[in-house]
Amino acid sequence: MTAFPDLRRAKKKTPFNGGLRDRWINAKGRIIYEWDYLHGELEAYRASDGSHLGSYDHRTGEQIDPPKKNRSIKKYL
Repeated sequence: MTAFPDLRRAKKKTPFNGGLRDRWINAKGRIIYEWDYLHGELEAYRASDGSHLGSYDHRTGEQIDPPKKNRSIKKYL
């Protein structure tokens, strides 16, 4: 990830299309990033409660979409 050099791989947990989404966590362990295969971007989630923080471009780090309140990975933490 060019825009997020401090990310480290984490165990895949969130199911999608017969597999599991690639997952990274930031150096402080507070934000989980998952790869969105459909749109080719990173989805960010708060590690404490799984709430969605928005979608980000993996090359520039720019936020593409704002947080969606109905999206959560709480049961896959």
